[in-house]
Amino acid sequence: MIGAIGLTGVIAQLPLLGAVDRLLFEAFIARKLVPKLWKGACVILDNGSIHTGDFVVELIQPAGVQNCINFGLSAAFGDPN
Repeated sequence: MIGAIGLTGVIAQLPLLGAVDRLLFEAFIARKLVPKLWKGACVILDNGSIHTGDFVVELIQPAGVQNCINFGLSAAFGDPN
């Protein structure tokens, strides 16, 4: 499943079986998430390789998103390695 949550609950979801590649993730962003975003929304992504493409940001920004943050959770919480 791919999903997006907000303070009030689930914003968008895509149930599926199997792995998610960049193409499927970008399709989720374009067809499921972007239509439900609002002006001033903040999108936060971790540093997964499918999240880091410039195309993801290009899809999200026209929706009026002010902040599109892409960070590594391991860096935020301390890398155990």
